[in-house]
Amino acid sequence: ESEASALEGFTLTGGIGTDTEKESLVGGGICCLEGSRPTLRNLIVVFNAATYGGALYCINASPTVEDSTLSWNSVTCGGGAYCDASSPVLIRCKISGNKGTYASSGVHSKNGSSPLLLGCTITGNTTYMGGGVDCFGSSPVLVNCVLAGNFARQGGALYAAGGSPVLQNCTVSGNSAEEGGGLYLSGSVSTLANCILWQNEPGSPPPVDSHCLVSQDPLFVNPGQYDFGRFKSLIIGGNQGEMPDFVVEEPDLHVLPESPAIDAGSPDGSPEDDIEGNPRPTGRGVDIGAYERPPVLEASF
Repeated sequence: ESEASALEGFTLTGGIGTDTEKESLVGGGICCLEGSRPTLRNLIVVFNAATYGGALYCINASPTVEDSTLSWNSVTCGGGAYCDASSPVLIRCKISGNKGTYASSGVHSKNGSSPLLLGCTITGNTTYMGGGVDCFGSSPVLVNCVLAGNFARQGGALYAAGGSPVLQNCTVSGNSAEEGGGLYLSGSVSTLANCILWQNEPGSPPPVDSHCLVSQDPLFVNPGQYDFGRFKSLIIGGNQGEMPDFVVEEPDLHVLPESPAIDAGSPDGSPEDDIEGNPRPTGRGVDIGAYERPPVLEASF
């Protein structure tokens, strides 16, 4: 399938994946194989189960997924998306409440994959390695993304092993793990620019890259509340299971007017818009994090 093959406006639910010769089930919601690059838009892909790729499975494929919800899927790896030698593009997608037992329950990437995530929100996912995103010998790029309230044994927000993840103008907050609440980097070269890392437990080592806010309170409007022991019973792929229900109070990760993130970023590589489509910059400089502070209009009399 080419980009002209489009699926739009559907809810895909109750899937259990496609059987493969490897004795595993792949793609509970959507399965993209060998060179396919369809356009997937305005979809709700929820309550599916598979071994790999609860909502979306890609092998040697490059679909574009826009304005879609990939949530409440149960897998071994890749609750939201599983990428094997693939380069999908996810734009303004919500990836939340997925449960994995091994690698990322949000977005899993391996074997030279290079998924591109633009303006995505990744919250409340849980697994063993990389609650939000992981990479194994791959190079995911996240721009204007929020990773919040995810839990894993290693790497609450991001786990990287032998890969080269890039985070540009991202907000990483309120994630938890036994090791590396925000980031767990093992033999990987990461690039972080204009990112906020705050209230991840345990704290991640400060990145050496440019203009990241890691030691000052960014002064969010509301950092939110999470309970990583809270689960709820749901029917996933026809079976009842316990799924994460970590978000007790929804966060509002816009920053207050006195935030040290305002005007403190670097314009180098910064996106033209923020996660909500607002232009950057609106002040003297680019703001750090996924959200750009709206300009303050002066009253005239």
